[in-house]
Amino acid sequence: MKLPRLIALAATAWLLISGPRCSEAVSDEIFGAPLFGAGDAPRVVNSTPVTGSFGVTRNQVLTLEFNKPVNSAKCSAAFSLTPNVTGYGRVFGNYFLFSPNTLLSEQSYVMTMSKDCEDAEGRDLLDAFYAEFAVGFQIPAETPAVQAVGLASQNCPAAFPAGGSSVGGDHTLGSCWWDNNLAILTASNYRFRGGDDGSGAGACADVNTDNIVVIFNRYMDINATIAAISLTRQSPPISSIRLASWTWSDCRANAPYGCRAVTLVFSEDRSSCNGASAFGTDDFNLERSNAPSTPGSPLYLLEIDTTARDAEETTLTNTFNFGIEGD
Repeated sequence: MKLPRLIALAATAWLLISGPRCSEAVSDEIFGAPLFGAGDAPRVVNSTPVTGSFGVTRNQVLTLEFNKPVNSAKCSAAFSLTPNVTGYGRVFGNYFLFSPNTLLSEQSYVMTMSKDCEDAEGRDLLDAFYAEFAVGFQIPAETPAVQAVGLASQNCPAAFPAGGSSVGGDHTLGSCWWDNNLAILTASNYRFRGGDDGSGAGACADVNTDNIVVIFNRYMDINATIAAISLTRQSPPISSIRLASWTWSDCRANAPYGCRAVTLVFSEDRSSCNGASAFGTDDFNLERSNAPSTPGSPLYLLEIDTTARDAEETTLTNTFNFGIEGD
């Protein structure tokens, strides 16, 4: 046997017999390759209920399964339930169980195990763990839909849920224009102010009086949903509009991920930022109306078609249309 081969085998044998935890120090994929740090750290591998669960029973015992035994006192102190519920946490080997003192309410909860949870050897949890679930059917496993629409300038909250106004309002309204408990009114009830005031290059900077906030009832697939959104001008003179930028918020940190709210920034080729009939690379506004007293002009239609889908790949049942009018 050649000398390099003997040296390699001797090194491998030393790795296998020298450490107290050699079974976790050796990669399954590369024989003899040591895994340090993260390979030995405790982590949550399963939960009951799993994140995104609906219809959880009110007497549910919450359970987290780890990849190794954990410290009962440390993990009990690191566990929390939001909204807060008192109860008793205990550990059985690789399992942490939390028993609420009272029946859970029919609502949404988030259970959290922070990184302060330690294994039996004093190592912190590799990553904090979160799981969101709903008790009962207050939050049903429904198809995705638009929950609210408004403007960033209205302080329409970029998170679920949001409230609207039964009579609509302009860009200074203290709530969103609309939520799904209300009827959708005519476009003249939902007024915005275009951010391009006709001053040329000085009108390029983003003004939030025409930035539209859309809130969904479900965590959405952000790529498919953005591709399903459009804004078109319905009143003469017709223009071209593009989505200049967007920002997702109220996002889920765990699989299947997804977000529930998006702020949309549109650019219009009739705006003066980069000259007449031209898009600019940093143009973030719609045209301001030159005749604010003229009813029905400019009129726009926000559309979200049925290719929009949630993170579980369920699509919108119907295309969502929402008319708005410049003031």
